Parts: sequence; C-alpha cells; structure tokens
Amino acid sequence: MEKKTILLVEDHPADYRVFSQMIDELGDYKVVGAQSGAEALSLIKIEMPDCVLMDYSLPGANGLELLPEFKTTYPSLPVIVLTGLEDPKIAAALIKAGAVDFLGKDNLTPEDLLRALVHAISEAELKTRNRNQQRRLSLYYDLINQTEDPTLIFSLPLGKLFDINASACDRLGYTKHQFLSDPLVMRDVFSTDRDEWREFFNETIDTGFSRLEWELTLPYGPVETVDISGRYVQTDGEEFLIAVARDVGRHVEQRNELREQALSDALTGVHNRRFFEQSLADEWRRLRRHGHNLALLLIDIDFFKLYNDALGHQAGDECLQQVAAAMDAVIGRAGEFLARYGGEEFAVLLPESELADARGLAEKLLAAVAELEIPHPNSPEAFVSVSIGGAAALPNADRTSGALIAAADTALYAAKSSGRNRYVEYGSASDTKMNYG
Repeated sequence: MEKKTILLVEDHPADYRVFSQMIDELGDYKVVGAQSGAEALSLIKIEMPDCVLMDYSLPGANGLELLPEFKTTYPSLPVIVLTGLEDPKIAAALIKAGAVDFLGKDNLTPEDLLRALVHAISEAELKTRNRNQQRRLSLYYDLINQTEDPTLIFSLPLGKLFDINASACDRLGYTKHQFLSDPLVMRDVFSTDRDEWREFFNETIDTGFSRLEWELTLPYGPVETVDISGRYVQTDGEEFLIAVARDVGRHVEQRNELREQALSDALTGVHNRRFFEQSLADEWRRLRRHGHNLALLLIDIDFFKLYNDALGHQAGDECLQQVAAAMDAVIGRAGEFLARYGGEEFAVLLPESELADARGLAEKLLAAVAELEIPHPNSPEAFVSVSIGGAAALPNADRTSGALIAAADTALYAAKSSGRNRYVEYGSASDTKMNYG
C-alpha cells in the first residue's frame, strides 16, 4: 500500500527530528518538511500531501494567521496544529479557523499522533468522496433529464425504482412522485410477464448489457411495444440498472390528444370529474406529507333545471359553456383549477390554501357569473347565478378527502337553502362542527 504523505511544518530542528522520526516509525507515512507557512504552501503544489502537521508558532505568522490561507487555497486538505501552549481558547480558535485537530507537543505519544492522522485523513477522504459523488449525481441528473428518451434507474439487487427522468413521466402519463411512491403504477405501466422482466435484470447484471422488447400500458392510449436497453452501473459500492426506452414517441401526438380528451369535459372544455378526483387524491397525499391546508369550492348553477325547461337543452349547454369559461378565466394561482363535477355542478381545488383564500376566489367567481347577465326567466334574480360552498382541511391520518368534499357539499346546500347566489363556508351556517385545523 502506498504511504500517505505528511507535510511537517516545523522551524525548530530538534522538534522536527522528534516528530519526523515519530511519523516514520508509524510505518504507513512518509514525511516532507517545511520551515514556514510560505514554504509549506509552495510544497503543497509539488508534493500534494494527505495531511499537514503544522507548528502553531512559525516565523512571520502563527497558526491562527496561516490557517485561513491554507483553507482558502486548499480547502480539502486537513491541517493538524502542534503547540507547546496549553490554552483552551487557542485550541477552540484553531478548530473554528479550520484545523481538524490540536495536539500538545508535551507528552504526545505515537498512539495519539497516529489516531489524529488516521482520523484527519479518513475524514478528508470521505468528504472528497462525497463531493465527487455529488458532482457525479448532479451530472447524472442533468444528463438523464436532458435526453428525450424515457430513462428509468433501478437500485440493485432488489430492483426498486430509484429515479425516472422527465421524458418518461411525460410520455407515460404519471408524475415522478407517483412512480416513486406507488408500486401499482409500475405494475400498471409495465404489463409484461414479471419473469421476463426478471430475466432482463439478471442478464444485465451478468453481462453488463441487455435488451428487451416490452409492452407499455399507457393510461391514455393503446398498449405500445418499445425496445428497452439495460446497462449495469456500479459506483461507490452501489449497483444500478439504467433502462432506456426507444421508439416510444411514435404516437405522442395521438396519445396527448387522447389524454386531453380523457381529462377534459367535452362540453365546457374545463377539466372533468376524473381529473378532479385524481388531483384531489394526489394533493391530499402531498399536502399531508408537507403539512399544508387544502381548500375546496363546490359550485352549483341556480335553478338550472328550470332554465333548461324554459329555454331548452341547447340553451342550457350554451349557458354551461359561458359560465364555465367565465369562472375559469378568474382562476389564476398555480395549482388551482376548475372542473365540471357533474351536470350543472363545478368544483375548484385550491392547494396550500386557507378558507380566506377560498373566500376571495368565491367572491370573484360570483362576480364573474353575474357580469355575464345571462337572462333567466325562472330565477328571482332574473339572471343566471351560482351558489358556492367552501371548506378547507389539513390532511392527516384521521381525515379523508371524502370528508372535505362532504363539508363543501354541506356548505353548498346551506348556500342554496339560504337564498342562493351566495357563498357559504362550512361551519358558518351549520350547527355541526368539524375541526379541519
């Protein structure tokens, strides 16, 4: 094993001989000497030592004055300071300035010196490995997210999904969070026999590379057959399989159209109930993890059946389209969206929002519909209006998203019962209280 290099910075010849001999006798180290801080800095460029063992009192500058220059020029190089002083304040100041250890010259044993050197060099090597790994990981994330080919990374030997790039998420129709947190998503997407998948893994591990023709079950389109290449990678003792899918983009436009159709209401063009329910489930899980509130508005067009009966279903459809467009236009915050919940009923989901946020948006929605001034022959208001019920919840293990819907629905019923064309918050018009925090 190659010996580690110790740069001994000591201007007293007698002390230099003592510590140089002590290091030599440890067996695993060789010594390079310097008599000043300036000489040491010059030697580091040439010798590239693994550790610096430096006397506190040197010509022209002491350890506290030299350490900042050492750490600025060579931040990863460990420095141990030797001194004949027994001053805890100096020791603390040296450690704060960047020294990894502080050793008293008096009564220093070879065992103490060995322990300090092993600790300093091991810690520095670990930090260097971590930095290099972080750089590799950063490069790796940049590379897989820049490629247009769907790429999945599996940790071995268990074969658990470790990471997936943005292209794969976009083309397969699920979020990265869904892929990494829900095993059923992987099972649904990769519908081929598991034995075939296991053989693909084993061949990749044994030979370093393998290929597989695979059937992907896409959520918004037909089953697609793609070619997947697998490569075995080992880094810092960890094993990974990188799977890259090719020719997935043949039906991208068709699939995107199908996806849009599957998640949009055909009549109004806003999101449909399926999208609402999927989003509610996703946001409930996410906000439960992060400890943020989720608010919900349920909206109902007032006396809509009477409107249909008087003017016909075509007029009713046009009314739904106008109301949906007007309400959708005032929803602007990221993450908020309008969905047609069913018939003349709509819903707005407000992630990371309190009741006050819901109240402010409800007022805008009421105003937007009123400004349309759509005549209604069977409404006391003479124009089409809406009633809105609002509720907010802090998702946790004791609550379900269904309770939030029930609360908003109760508030909506209260709004309709108290005269319509208004907004009611859950709890403000009901004797039944639920603690949504």
